[in-house]
Amino acid sequence: MADRYQNIRTRIGDYRTKIDQIFEAYARLELLFPETNTTEILKSPGKLSTAKSGEIRDLGKVIIIFSLDLLYFWMYQPRARSALRLIIKSLTREEQLILLGSQQILAQQKKITLLIVDGLLGKNFARALSFYLDRFQEYLETLRKMEK
Repeated sequence: MADRYQNIRTRIGDYRTKIDQIFEAYARLELLFPETNTTEILKSPGKLSTAKSGEIRDLGKVIIIFSLDLLYFWMYQPRARSALRLIIKSLTREEQLILLGSQQILAQQKKITLLIVDGLLGKNFARALSFYLDRFQEYLETLRKMEK
């Protein structure tokens, strides 16, 4: 039991760090798109990768990296699933929409594959790419169910 609670506390700390970074990226997006509903941009993340501004494209890459980190936590860290469920329950509705919306960027399979192959995760990318391709759909589906 002690290990279980320690693992949950550790995962909550891991998630809080990444979620805070996602919220910071979201705040930067809001500053770049003051006239636009930023949650709509998160729901269709292709807008980030096709933006003319390099800062916006870079922000899209940052969100991808944070989302891949959350995917990794979810799949491989002890008690990560329990910790994320607890965190999502503690967030406001708007924060939930931001967090869960940001994860939809993982659906950009072609863009993420190219980023990984181009060196985002180093030269030994085969396992990481395989992990992403095998797991992202299951992860996104689980998150969609949490949103309801």
